[in-house]
Amino acid sequence: MTFWHLVFVHPFDDPLIIAGHATCGLEIVEDVPNVDAVLIGVGGGG
Repeated sequence: MTFWHLVFVHPFDDPLIIAGHATCGLEIVEDVPNVDAVLIGVGGGG
């Protein structure tokens, strides 16, 4: 991977990814304060 200057980012087991996902609920409430329901698809990629 060094040859291509790539960095591996784990799709779900990385503290920064988890922190980024944690703000999704706050962003939804800020954009749509009277939201009644949120449907979320969840998967681990397997």
